[in-house]
Amino acid sequence: MTGDVIIARPRLVRRLDEAVTAAPVTLVSAEAGSGKTTAAGQWYATRRSAKLWLTADATANKTGVLWSAVLAAWPGAGVAMPPRAAAFSKLLPLAAVLPEPTVLVLDDLHEITDPDILAELRYLIDRRPPNLRLLLLSRSDPAMRLERWRLSGVLADVRAADLAFVPDEIAELAGRQGLRLAPGQAADIADRTWGWAAGVRLATAALAGERRDAAAYVLGEVVDGLPTNLREFLVRTSVVDEVGGPFAEALLDDPAAPALLDTVAATHQLLVRPVGQDRVYRYHPLLREALYHDLVAQRPILGQVQHGRAAGWYAERGRWVEAVRHAILSRDADRIERVLLTALPRLFSADADDLVAALHPEGSAGYPHGLSGTLVAAVEHLHGGDLDGLRCDLVRCREQLPRAGSGGMRGAVEAVLRVLDVLVAAGRGDAAELVATAEDAVRRLDAAGPVIGPVVAAYRAVAECHRGIGLLWMMRPWQAESSLRSAMRPALARDLVAVQALGHAYLAWAAAAAGRCRSAELHAAAALRHPVPAGAPAHLALAHVCLLRADFDTAALHVRHWAHDADRGADPLVELAARILEARIHLGRGGPARAEAMLAEVREKAGRESVAAPLVGSWVTSIEADIGLARGAYPMAVVGESPGEQVRAARAELGEGRAGRAVEIAGAVLEAEPELLTEVRARVVDAVAQHRLRHDTAALTAIGEALQAAAGERLVLPFMELPACRDLVRLHRDLGGAHRDFADDLLTTGGTPTPRAVALVEPLTERELIVLRHLPTLRGNTEIGESMFVTVNTVKAHLKAVYRKLGVTNRRAAVEKARELHLL
Repeated sequence: MTGDVIIARPRLVRRLDEAVTAAPVTLVSAEAGSGKTTAAGQWYATRRSAKLWLTADATANKTGVLWSAVLAAWPGAGVAMPPRAAAFSKLLPLAAVLPEPTVLVLDDLHEITDPDILAELRYLIDRRPPNLRLLLLSRSDPAMRLERWRLSGVLADVRAADLAFVPDEIAELAGRQGLRLAPGQAADIADRTWGWAAGVRLATAALAGERRDAAAYVLGEVVDGLPTNLREFLVRTSVVDEVGGPFAEALLDDPAAPALLDTVAATHQLLVRPVGQDRVYRYHPLLREALYHDLVAQRPILGQVQHGRAAGWYAERGRWVEAVRHAILSRDADRIERVLLTALPRLFSADADDLVAALHPEGSAGYPHGLSGTLVAAVEHLHGGDLDGLRCDLVRCREQLPRAGSGGMRGAVEAVLRVLDVLVAAGRGDAAELVATAEDAVRRLDAAGPVIGPVVAAYRAVAECHRGIGLLWMMRPWQAESSLRSAMRPALARDLVAVQALGHAYLAWAAAAAGRCRSAELHAAAALRHPVPAGAPAHLALAHVCLLRADFDTAALHVRHWAHDADRGADPLVELAARILEARIHLGRGGPARAEAMLAEVREKAGRESVAAPLVGSWVTSIEADIGLARGAYPMAVVGESPGEQVRAARAELGEGRAGRAVEIAGAVLEAEPELLTEVRARVVDAVAQHRLRHDTAALTAIGEALQAAAGERLVLPFMELPACRDLVRLHRDLGGAHRDFADDLLTTGGTPTPRAVALVEPLTERELIVLRHLPTLRGNTEIGESMFVTVNTVKAHLKAVYRKLGVTNRRAAVEKARELHLL
C-alpha cells in the first residue's frame, strides 16, 4: 500500500524476475500493506511470455472454484470447461504440455484455507510441469512443504525485507506527493517503519498534513486477522521493545509463551525482527505502538501489571534504565522504591543521563508520589548537582520513612539516604564531617539487608571514595590512598565511571603532593579518560606536577582546563585548592605580591563558607612561608612540626646564617624517611648548609643524593627554591656525577626539563575534549559520531575547532600537541 501515488521499483522487478527464473515456485510472503501486489503487478507488466493472474478470495475454498478460474484464464483458446469437481484433473495434463514458459500468479493465497485445495496445489508443485512457473502472493506462509522445497531448489522466497522501501525510494515517493525531505529524513522514516510500504505511506501522509489513524490501520489490517492467542500474546508483550522466549514467559507467566513467539517470528516477519543470535526479537515500531495504545486504552490495569513484570525482569538482569522506566509505569510504589534503591548507583555510570530520562516516561504524568516520588526528585537533584535540593529531599524522605513498609525496606532506605548524606557533606567543605558521614554510611550499608544486597558494593564504593577524599583533606594521605583504592575495585567491576574518575583524580592529588609525579600523571590520565565532571580535579593534580617541574605555563593551562570542565560549586575545597595553585604559580613566576593577594582571598572565602580542611590551611601557610623565605623574612617560615614545615625551618636557619642548625634539622627530617618531595628538599638544604660549613665532600654527597632522588620524577622546584644549590649541581656535573642530563636541564633551562608547552589561547570545550580523546584510537569520524550520538558533520566541526585551537592541521599533529600539553 502506498496510497494513490505509485513509484516504479525496478529493484523489486529484477528481484522477482531472478526468483521466477531460478525456481519453479516463488513465494512472496509478507504482511498486509507490504506492497506485494503492487510489486508483482509491476513485474507482471514487464513479462512478455505467457502469463495469467488470479486473486483468491473466500470462495476459492469451494471445490473446483479455484481451478475452474485458472482454466478459464488459461493461455490459448478452446479449453473446454469441465464440471468444477473435475477442474483440477483437467488442469494437470494441460500444464504438462504447455508449449512455452507460462507464469501463474496467485494473489492472496492466504485466503485459501481448505486442506483439500492446498493439497491439490502441493500436488501440482510436486509434479513440476516443465513450462509452468508459480508466483504465490500471501500474507503468511502456507501450510506446505516449504523447507523441503527450499532445500531442493523448487522454491524461491521474496520476504518482507526484500519488499521494504529504501531511503531513495522513500524520497522519490515523498517527492511525488509534493514533499521535500530534509537530509537524513528518508533514512529516519525507513528506520521507523522498517520500510513497510503502508507505514511509509502513513509517515509521508502525516508530513503532508493528512490525518490518518495509523494505529487503527495497523490493528485492522495486520492484527485483527491473527488468531486470538497470538493477538493476546502481542498485546501483553507490547510493553517492551524487544522480547525473547524466557522474557515472554515472564511477561505472560505462561511456559507456552516461547513457542508462541517462535510462531510469530516464523510466520510474521513484518511483526518482529531478530536482534543478535539469542532468539530475541524486536517488534515493528508501528505495530508495538498500536498494540500498546490499545492495551493502555482498553485494559490499563493489565498494562500496569505487565510493566511491573518487565521491571522485575530487567532489574534481575541489571538493566536499570529499562527497570526504572517500567517500574514508574507500573504505578506500584513498593516496586518503584525497590528499583530506585538498586538503580541509583548507576548515576555514577555512563548510563546516568538515560537513567534520569527514564524517571518520566510517556504516560507517567502525576506519578509517582509519596516516598517513591521524593526518591525520584532526589535522583534528579543529585544528577543535576543541586545539593540544596537534594538536602531537602533527604529531609522529606526521612519524614516519609515510617510509611516505607517492612523493616527491611526501611533499613535499606536509611542506608541509601546516608550515602546521599555523604554527597551533601562533600559539598559543605568540612573534611571531618565528610569522613564521619562516609564511615557511618558504610556501617549502615553492612546492615542494610537483602533489599539492596546486589548493589551494596557499589554504594560502598561511593562512600569509601568520599571517605578517602575527606582523609586527604585531613592530611592523612596513607589512609586516604587506602580508602580510595578500596573504592576503585568495585567501581571498576560495576563500571561506575564517575567514581573511577573521582578516585583516580584524588589518587593523582595524593601522588603529586608526595612528589610521585609519574604516578600522578597515570592516575590523572585515567581520571580524564572518562569525560565526566568528576574527573576534572585531575587537571589540578597535573598542574601540581607541572609546578614541581617548574613548568608554570602548563600548570596555569591545567588550572584553566579544570575551570572549564569542573562542576563549579560542587566542592568548595577543590575551588580553594585551584586558587592556592594559582598563587603558587604566581610565586614561581616571581610574583609574590600577587600570590599573597590570592592567598588572602582564599582565607576570606574559607572563613565565609566555614570550610574546615587542615590541608587547605597547610597549603596556605606553606606558601606564605615560601613568600617569607623569598623576601628574607625568615621567622615567617617557621610554621609547624610536619616534615615539610621542618624543611622550611631549616631553610630559615640557613637564611639567618645558622648553617649548622640547618644541617641538624635536615638530618632529623631525613632520618624519619619522609615522602619523596620532602626528601629532595631536605637533601638540597643539607647540601647548601654543608657547603656553607665548608664540608665539601658532604655537600657533594648530599647534592648527588638530591639529584638521585629527584631525577626519576624530574622534580625541579626544590632546586629552584634554593638558588644557592646551582653551584653544587654544576660541580657535581663537572666531576662526572650521575644524572648529568637532569643536571644540565637544571642549569641550562632554569629548571624546565623539556621545552615548555604553549598555553592554549582558547580552552577546548567539553565536546571538543571528548573528540580529542578519540584521536589516538583507530576510530573513524563515523565511529566517533556514533559513540557520541552526533552526526559525522558535527564530529568534523569539532575536529576543525580542535585543530585551530591547538595550532595544527592534522590528526597526528593534534595527538602529539595534546600529549605535549598533557591533554592526553
